[in-house]
Amino acid sequence: MLILIEGLHKRKNLAMLSEIDALDHFPKFAKSEAQRKDKLILTLTVIRNVAVFVPVALTWSAVSHSTAAFAKFVNDNPDTVANFLEFWQNGYGYLSSEWTIGTVANLDFLIILVVIFLTLYISLASNRDKQKRAALASSFNEERLSLALEVREFLHDKRRITTVTMNQSLATAIQNLKNATYELDLTAQRISHE
Repeated sequence: MLILIEGLHKRKNLAMLSEIDALDHFPKFAKSEAQRKDKLILTLTVIRNVAVFVPVALTWSAVSHSTAAFAKFVNDNPDTVANFLEFWQNGYGYLSSEWTIGTVANLDFLIILVVIFLTLYISLASNRDKQKRAALASSFNEERLSLALEVREFLHDKRRITTVTMNQSLATAIQNLKNATYELDLTAQRISHE
């Protein structure tokens, strides 16, 4: 790429440069900025995927604490007719308030809300990022191709003279003369009709 830039700037080695495909030497689209966003989305996806299981783990831990406390309650109060769900909600001094069914259900609900929010955000961010990246890549590739064509067009006449390039140059010159003659003829007709 540097040789191509230097050759074009200093107008040297143009015959040699005309034989290479400029497009092959132009930079390709790189997604360095998008990679940072990809890392964030990947991190949030991992957090979301783990958070999906937190309510289940929390609930089962609460069940474990509740059943242990309920067994102690039943052991200490053998004549009491006890309902496990009622015990789980009230605790009766045997179960701390953070393990009651209402507290655990509220925490589970909040965690599920966070999972829903993360799912929506990840989906929207991924789609927006893909669309931006596709548009940027398309724009970059169009500019890259346009510039390569301009370089190729500039270097076209700078090729080494061979019978093939001579015939091509002669054909281009004849075509240019035909076009100019046609345009002059149209202009002359317009002038004569006025």
